[in-house]
Amino acid sequence: LSEHDAWLFPDTSGQKPVCKKSFGKQLADRQRYGKPAIEGRALATDALELPGGRWTAHDLRRTAGTLMATRGHSGDVVNECLNHVQSDPMSRTYLQTRREKEQVIAFEDLGAYLTEILEGVPAGNVVQLKKKAG
Repeated sequence: LSEHDAWLFPDTSGQKPVCKKSFGKQLADRQRYGKPAIEGRALATDALELPGGRWTAHDLRRTAGTLMATRGHSGDVVNECLNHVQSDPMSRTYLQTRREKEQVIAFEDLGAYLTEILEGVPAGNVVQLKKKAG
């Protein structure tokens, strides 16, 4: 694989992304809130638990989109980053660009912002979570 072909969440072969259903199950397996592990699945049943309760991949998408918009990226670019289909039939037909440069800028900006949070830079209403020991 070239550096441009790498997946953020690869399947076990590393040749393609993990399927959507598997990804959701992997998140849920690590947020069992006291329930035992499911046989043959993740043993770290509390690795992704948060004080506010269970969260999903959709929550990550919504948060990423909200942060991008809050940081000044246009709604159109944010929707393209989230791979949303344009709702206007005329735009879907006649605007065939995905504005990849703008998407890269939005994702890089989001990454820089998240790095600031991880490094402890105060970020408004963001609550920094500490990794559980053990």
